[in-house]
Amino acid sequence: MSEQKIYDIAIVGGGAGGCSAAIYAKRAAMDTVVFEKSMMGGSIMNSNIVENWLGIKSTTGAELAMLWAEHVDMYKPDVVNSRVLEVVPGENYHTLKTEDGGETRAHAVI
Repeated sequence: MSEQKIYDIAIVGGGAGGCSAAIYAKRAAMDTVVFEKSMMGGSIMNSNIVENWLGIKSTTGAELAMLWAEHVDMYKPDVVNSRVLEVVPGENYHTLKTEDGGETRAHAVI
């Protein structure tokens, strides 16, 4: 029986915070997994217009989410398209349980 992989860090959510965390983690050479139940970008996808994002005068949520996804993809974190239902804390690692029945282990969770 093979041992299950343990990530350095698991990030729950692919919105602005999750995308930023994934980029920083991968730049720090951390083995990273991102959980996003839908598409990278999170709830910003539902915004017709975004006019308060630093450096961008006006855009749609979908366009901004696409930019985030492209930026994150440059660093190649693992991405799990499933909703996290539970995080079970542990001494050496934490276990994330998803709605599709999957389990992922990580030393840290954001």
